[in-house]
Amino acid sequence: FACTHNSARPVMAAALWSDRFNRPTAAGGTTPGSRIHPTTVRTARRHRVPLLQSEPTPLRDVLGPGDLLVTVCDAANEHVESHPHRLHWSIPDPAASGDTPSFEAAFDRLRERIDRLGSALVQPTSEESKG
Repeated sequence: FACTHNSARPVMAAALWSDRFNRPTAAGGTTPGSRIHPTTVRTARRHRVPLLQSEPTPLRDVLGPGDLLVTVCDAANEHVESHPHRLHWSIPDPAASGDTPSFEAAFDRLRERIDRLGSALVQPTSEESKG
């Protein structure tokens, strides 16, 4: 998952993906900021979703050629280099306002999209399909 500063949306998205589907994931920024936004941390804690990183990471350090890249901000989508497996979700930046309702709205949008993407991509294990 990627955005420009890697301080809110992709951090929450990677945590949600890992929590929901127990599959490898990472978050990165095209020009990473200096810290994870404090309200990102509080929002994840409130929802009991553990964050996977403690500081912003450059996208180039976490993105491999076979990975699915999901950009969650328009600026990153325009600036990221070509990638063979790519989706774009335009999620408003909660850090722009910094208020809790904006972070909650971003978290809810990410959770909805991750649930849809995961149900399309992640096949049930043999144990899950025995139901």
